[in-house]
Amino acid sequence: EAERMRAELAARPTRAEAYRQVADELALMQRVEPDHRHAAGLYSAEQCARRMADAAEAGDGS
Repeated sequence: EAERMRAELAARPTRAEAYRQVADELALMQRVEPDHRHAAGLYSAEQCARRMADAAEAGDGS
C-alpha cells in the first residue's frame, strides 16, 4: 500500500507544474474570449498563476 501511494504521489505534477498548467489553460481561454474585459481578467489570472508557479519553484525547489 505504501509503495502504491508513493508511486501515485510521484506521478502527480509538482505545485509549480500545476500552476503552469492552469496558466496555460487561462492563456488558451483568453484567445477565444470575445469580450475584452473578460480577456483582461483571464490575463490577470494567468499572470498570477505564473507568479505562483515561480514562487513554488523558488520555495520548494520543484
